[in-house]
Amino acid sequence: MSEDFVVELDELADVVGDLEACERHLALLVEDLDRQVAALHGTWRGLAADAQRLAHLDWSEGMTAMRGSLGELRAAARLAHEEYAGAAATNVAMWREVAP
Repeated sequence: MSEDFVVELDELADVVGDLEACERHLALLVEDLDRQVAALHGTWRGLAADAQRLAHLDWSEGMTAMRGSLGELRAAARLAHEEYAGAAATNVAMWREVAP
């Protein structure tokens, strides 16, 4: 049994745009949080401060990994859009050559 395969290029372009917006938002979030944590640790000392610093480092590493994965996903979606759009344009051009 065969099923039709359809790619909605506008939707795929919207996904790329959404991923870019998400990446920008996350970058601002990280900058803001890092600034707040730095200010906090300007005066906070002791075991709790050390534990929070380690927790923030762990969170930062996870966020960096997630942002990297989002970037890879965005790049894959952009490439897919380019490839599908190119294939469609090539198919249209070929059909125009054989059309009366």
